[in-house]
Order: sequence, then C-alpha cells, then structure tokens
Amino acid sequence: MLTFDDDIMRQLRATFKVEAAEHVQAMNRILLALEEGPQGDKRSQLLEEIFREAHSLKGAAGAADLGEVEKTAHRLESILGAAKSGDIELTADLCDVVYEGVDAISIIVEAAL
Repeated sequence: MLTFDDDIMRQLRATFKVEAAEHVQAMNRILLALEEGPQGDKRSQLLEEIFREAHSLKGAAGAADLGEVEKTAHRLESILGAAKSGDIELTADLCDVVYEGVDAISIIVEAAL
C-alpha cells in the first residue's frame, strides 16, 4: 500500500521529469549560442544563464531524490561556474564535455522515471 509520502514523491518526480527536460533543452540552446562565439556582455549573460540552469536542475534533482542527476548537474555547475568566473575557457572541446553531461542527465532521468 502506498503511503502519503510515496504519493507526494511520485508527483514530485513526475514534475521533475518535465522540469528536467526544460532545463536540458535550455542548456543545449545556450551551449549552441555560446559556440557561436559571442563576446562581452552577451557571453557573460549566456554563461550566467546556463549556470543558473545547471544550478536549478541540481536543486530539483536533490528534491526529487535523484542523486546521480544531482551529482552530474553539480559537476556541470562547477565547470560552468569556472567558465563564468574566467578561471577556465569554455572551448569547443569543453562544450562537448558539457553536452555529454547534459545528455547523461537526460538518459538518467528517462531510466529512473
């Protein structure tokens, strides 16, 4: 028999699945825009936006008790945070790594939910 908590978690995870798809889509869109080589404020704005997407995804995954998604999003958040602060350059090769991480999140979500 399902408990009240089980029902809440099932609803939370169903909501997370939709939200995760939106974050993944946004991150892919922003990565494409970053690969076009914007400069200055536009680049900074895109890096901030993709960082926030990863951060929000991480938090939502934690709330939905999906640890692997949370860990992967945290790693992406760390990479994007370093790029945002100028500690590393977001090269084409690094973008490929971020794409792989975003794809992994999609796969994990589909498998788990």
